[in-house]
Amino acid sequence: MRARFWRYVHRFVADDRGDALFMVSVMGAVMFLLVTSLIAVAVWQQNTASTRTRTAQATNIADAGINAYLYQLRQNNLCYRGHADTGWVSMGTDGSYRVWATAPTPSNPLTLRSTGNSHNASMTVVATVGFPTFADYMFLTNCDINIGSAALITGQVRSNGDVNNAGEVTGLVQAAGTVSGSGTFDQGKLSNQPAIDFNKVLVDMANIKTVATGSGTAYPNLGSSYSGYAVTLNGAQATIAKVTGVNSTTGNLTTTGATTVNIPSTGVFYFADTVYVQGTYSAAVSIVSNETIYTVGNFLPVNPGGTYTAGLIAQNDILTPTDWSSLPTDLTLYAALLAQSGTCEATMAQNRTKNSLTIHGALAYNTTGGYSQSGWGGVTRGFVDREYDYDMRFQFDPPPMFPDTGSTGALKVNSWVEGTPVG
Repeated sequence: MRARFWRYVHRFVADDRGDALFMVSVMGAVMFLLVTSLIAVAVWQQNTASTRTRTAQATNIADAGINAYLYQLRQNNLCYRGHADTGWVSMGTDGSYRVWATAPTPSNPLTLRSTGNSHNASMTVVATVGFPTFADYMFLTNCDINIGSAALITGQVRSNGDVNNAGEVTGLVQAAGTVSGSGTFDQGKLSNQPAIDFNKVLVDMANIKTVATGSGTAYPNLGSSYSGYAVTLNGAQATIAKVTGVNSTTGNLTTTGATTVNIPSTGVFYFADTVYVQGTYSAAVSIVSNETIYTVGNFLPVNPGGTYTAGLIAQNDILTPTDWSSLPTDLTLYAALLAQSGTCEATMAQNRTKNSLTIHGALAYNTTGGYSQSGWGGVTRGFVDREYDYDMRFQFDPPPMFPDTGSTGALKVNSWVEGTPVG
């Protein structure tokens, strides 16, 4: 009896030792897996942190490449023509960068692409760059500007002469001479600023002629038998006719040989003759004349909220014939107007009055003009009411090939995309 008891106890104890050994083995395996997992997580975190650090360093180096190229552009805004590829530039032990510049086209801005390398990581930064144009200002003149007490001008004003402001200007007012007056300067004023060279426009007009010739939208001088061209925009097309006669009272045009063409991808039309323009447009367009442009009707975008913009550039004047009975009583122009050697004004010889003029865009002209004046007996000639609203789209989307001011040290970075992986 006693022997059987001790055999039972022995077997029970032996069985318990087996269970304990099993539990120890399981716990050991669990601890091994846990430690291994922790080590793997730590290694992954370390690798991730290292990758992020190297990626951030590569992005910073690519940024440095863009900034270095922008510095060169501020010294010479045409440096991309002979320096389109910097080659690899060392940043010491941190890495290196390389910048490629893609020259601007009539439809695309100057584009900079910078690749930065740092400890086996590569990232790129892409930036698009623009330059100040004659469309950056509500008023840009080569003469003095006098702003009346009732005037409200939205946008910047700049003069190569003096500015005397008795009204309100919402943007910065600058002058090569002196800025004065008792009016309101919402964004301040600056005197003794560098003058803007209106002669530079001639170089840009020559470039526009070359581009228009290539796209089949350059038109020759018609000679003394004609009065120029009538251009009527309709969406993405333009109807162009030769003008054989102009009724100076009604403004009715006698035309011949009308043809309809698409607005080219370049967006530019060049005329070596006078142009009479009106209509609606649904694509970016610039109409250029080496003589005079007459705005003979409303000139509007199909969609005022679209990104496409329009420009009118004349070597002489841009005239609005209020003398003509055919001109709308209320006229609206959505465009940047630039008169290289002349002015932007209403013709008022016959003492006729129109109700209102709205220019949503920009005005740049060489000599003093205007859209209204008092005649004999205080009678207003031209437009009784005038509204000038700057088109903010010109800051990023100026009209095709609209002349830049060539200001040394000035540029506009329109977009900056960081962290684009190479490939």
